[in-house]
Formats: sequence, C-alpha cells, structure tokens
Amino acid sequence: MFIVLLTLLRFTSTQAACPNACTKNGVCTGNSTCICENGFTGADCSLRFCAFGKAWADYPSAIDTAHGDAECSNMGLCNRATGVCKCRSGFQGSACQLTRCPGGVETGKDCSGHGICMPMREAAEYDNGFFLRSIGTTYNLWDASKIMGCVCDDGWAEYDCSLRSCPYGDDPLVGSVLDEIQAIDCLCGSGCAGSFRLDFRNELTTA
Repeated sequence: MFIVLLTLLRFTSTQAACPNACTKNGVCTGNSTCICENGFTGADCSLRFCAFGKAWADYPSAIDTAHGDAECSNMGLCNRATGVCKCRSGFQGSACQLTRCPGGVETGKDCSGHGICMPMREAAEYDNGFFLRSIGTTYNLWDASKIMGCVCDDGWAEYDCSLRSCPYGDDPLVGSVLDEIQAIDCLCGSGCAGSFRLDFRNELTTA
C-alpha cells in the first residue's frame, strides 16, 4: 500500500510540473503556471513580446483619453519568435511608432536626399520662413514625436523634396505693389579700400 501511494504522489508531482519548465524564461509556481520574465509571454514563456508605443488607433478609455501603449503601436504585427515588429507600409521604428518620411522608397534616402526628415515637434520649432514659418512655435500633442515630414533644402520643394523650386517674388498683378528701397550705410575708418557684395535669396550683387 505504501509503495502504491508513493507512486501516485510521484505521478501527481510530475503532472503538476509547468509546461516545458517555462522554457527557462520564467518561474514555475505551485499551481503549475509560469510567471514569465520581462519580454516573454505564453503558457510556457516561449513567446516574445514586441516593443510598445503609443497606439495610432485604439478604443478610448475615457473622454479625450486614448492612444495608450500598444504592442507595435497597433500598426504592425509582432513576430513572437523574435520579438520584432513587422510594420505596415508607411510606418517604421522598433514599435512602428513613426511614420516614414516620403521620398525614401524611390531613392533610398528620406526626402529624396534633398531635405531633413524630422518629427512635427522639431518642425514646429524650426525657423524656416519659406517652407514652414518665420517664428517657431511649440507642438506637444500625442503625435508630436510620431509623425515625420520633410523640410526641404534651399532650391528643392514638394512634400518629398523631389522637385526643383523656382525663384519667388511679388506678384505684380495682385493688389497695389510699390517698389521698396533699402538704404544701407557702410562706415569704415580712414583709408578704406576694397569692395563688398550683397547676398539676397542666393543672388549676389556685382562688386
């Protein structure tokens, strides 16, 4: 009777073991379940978590409360074997948390190689009177560091900086246009010599 009871206890103990010994990625509890280490999930802790980011789309948890943290930012699929997000087209980053700047697919370089790819937070602070604004501002909403865009180099234009821009000037057919005269005073000590040139919108005056 004692031998049979001991055999039953051993059988029960074996049956109570955690699946796959938690794949050495977790701790087996007394009720035969695994408590996984950070980065792992599944009944036997054999699956990987992917990186989390603010969700591009999700269900609100309260009024004006949404975009909580989500795996692959709800804009990609998690590879449970590697823990790497496969982002949807147009998104990038370890958690698919960023939009992809235009122009890179065609040329291999963001903004067609003729601009700077930056998030809206930086673009709002960037002083560029031609492409953005002459006075920077602050943008701190949930997508401030997520949506990327191009600020083109001088001489290039369009959303992907793929086209050359032409010179800009006042339209003489719009409103009343008056010629503007700029007065420049140049001071120097006795015995001045030499010359100078003025640079305006990439145009140089003669010496």
